[in-house]
Amino acid sequence: GVIAVVLVAIAWFGLNRYSDSIVLPVIDKYLPDPAEPGQTVTITGSGFGEGTDPAAFKVTLGEAPAQILDANGTRINIMIPESLGASGSQTLPLKVIAQGTTSTSRLLKISVAPKIATLTPRVALTGDEVAIAGKWLANAKVRPVVTVGGNEAEIIEASPARIRIRVPPVAATEGQKVSDRVAVGPDIAKEVPLHYGRLPFVDS
Repeated sequence: GVIAVVLVAIAWFGLNRYSDSIVLPVIDKYLPDPAEPGQTVTITGSGFGEGTDPAAFKVTLGEAPAQILDANGTRINIMIPESLGASGSQTLPLKVIAQGTTSTSRLLKISVAPKIATLTPRVALTGDEVAIAGKWLANAKVRPVVTVGGNEAEIIEASPARIRIRVPPVAATEGQKVSDRVAVGPDIAKEVPLHYGRLPFVDS
């Protein structure tokens, strides 16, 4: 009986010493928040370890592993996976795994706002087709909405990189500029101007 008590005491002492030696990684903050796919995010906290080898760390966003650019005991720089852009804007749990232990998750919003790069042609009238090229213009979950001069345009074809529309009737006269806007759910692209007119067109 005495031996059993001694063994239990030794085991309890050893377990407590082992528990005290475990340092959990803690996420204090991360910037920017929200972040976009392909963007660098800096995570600061503690308990990340003493090494600087990126291979010794792991950061996950939901089920997706993030690329670690550099790291030390209090800071980790990661790149948000481009693959997350296909799912549109979402909020995912962010976790740091270091020294064999996992931090408590923190929520990071991934912003996938559509971006318009070009309009082809830049000059069009009602009924004409215009191709919009850019990034994150559509995704599998939400149908994009395109407005020209505040009126919704017919979408002929849509993909994440390109949308073809038919210009709707607008309250404009030839020679004016009208706004072209793409919205994917609550995410809205910065407006770009479309010249309302016909080719050849004198801009200035």
